[in-house]
Amino acid sequence: MTGVIAGNAARPLPTPFEWDRGFWEAARQHQLVVQYCTACKSVRSFPRLMCPACRSLEFDWLKASGNGRLYSWSTLYKSFHPGFVDLPRTIAIVELEDFPQVHLVSGLQLEQGMTESDLRTGQPVEVFFTDASESISLPEFRLVKS
Repeated sequence: MTGVIAGNAARPLPTPFEWDRGFWEAARQHQLVVQYCTACKSVRSFPRLMCPACRSLEFDWLKASGNGRLYSWSTLYKSFHPGFVDLPRTIAIVELEDFPQVHLVSGLQLEQGMTESDLRTGQPVEVFFTDASESISLPEFRLVKS
């Protein structure tokens, strides 16, 4: 499912760098990937230039399923930037199902009528992508309907 950010023309968007460009290129194709070190094979919890385990500068990308579990969350009720006008907005930390060492911080879409009090640690979530611009798609999550 793809959404378009409406009314957020001034919303700040990520600027891809050498070490995370693969993440944003995959997101643009509506695929979720994680970075791993090609030298020691460790998965990195967030993209970066150097492997924290072996200090190698070599890396590649692994496709993730996009499924995960709700690890933690917080709901914003006051705008901290004029580009974020859709409030309240819940931000989640998601533990990926196939790479549990990876915790992604992302928006969490709640179903209509749901509030923060309806959330539980460990609830299953799935990724979807919001096309924020012609070059940036943002991975976000929503609860999996049971």
